[in-house]
Amino acid sequence: MKAANPGDRRKPRPTTAKVRESLEEVIGKAQEKFAVLMERALAERGITPSVYGRYLSMHYHLGRGVQRHLMSAAAHEDLATMKELRQFLVKYASEEENHYLIAAEDLYASGLALLREPLDVTLWHAYFLEVATTRPFV
Repeated sequence: MKAANPGDRRKPRPTTAKVRESLEEVIGKAQEKFAVLMERALAERGITPSVYGRYLSMHYHLGRGVQRHLMSAAAHEDLATMKELRQFLVKYASEEENHYLIAAEDLYASGLALLREPLDVTLWHAYFLEVATTRPFV
């Protein structure tokens, strides 16, 4: 292990427990916000087959290849001393990598076509893969 460089002005690395706690908190808040948005959408407009097809298509494209992002973050050198977090990310990537197929199955069962990847999903993948690869703690 390298000795600390006195000129290194990087922030100290968070502990595995802190990262995991923060991650769980962010996920929990996102789930709560998503539930509120879905409830509001259902109350105001309902879900038409067209809306449901767009929703499933978006989830298909968001989920397909998600393991690349998680594995890239796990491979980052800042996780070299955070074995528990690295193992969590690898395990989570393995669990999530085929979930996009659930959206595909729902589309098929509903008689709906898979739509092209929306631009915002394309932009998200381009941004997030870069961040996961270079700055996994952003």
